[in-house]
Amino acid sequence: MRLECAIESCPCGNRCCNRQLQVGATLKTAVVDCGRKGVGVITLEDITEGCLVGEYVGEVLGRQDAQLRTQINYGAKSVTISADAVIDATRIGGRMRFVNHSCDPNCQVEKWCVRGQERCGIFAIRHVTTGEEVTIDYNFHSVNAEV
Repeated sequence: MRLECAIESCPCGNRCCNRQLQVGATLKTAVVDCGRKGVGVITLEDITEGCLVGEYVGEVLGRQDAQLRTQINYGAKSVTISADAVIDATRIGGRMRFVNHSCDPNCQVEKWCVRGQERCGIFAIRHVTTGEEVTIDYNFHSVNAEV
């Protein structure tokens, strides 16, 4: 897990570049129909490797509640953030919950500690061109697996 700086304790102050999740993604993306894959996310501008594309947000559930929800709804969209917590974006979430799987992804999910809270961001692992679909490797693990 990576650690973001807190503005009041970082010697760089407002110039600190290690606060991407606190500042938020400024990149333009859109949710679109991706054919047989269903809904997906595309970029509306080029994205540089290492940039935050967006934060994965949703309901924070305990592991047992997340497992139950997965049994009820096979298509549950969840990311494990700790041994006992999962972000479930099935019912409530942002645009990043629509990011599709690829065996050759252009982005990855990263866990960060931000002011004592565990958060997940989707970051580009290579240059992503305008109009390209944003993808991650789901790893197809169950809710018990770590990101």
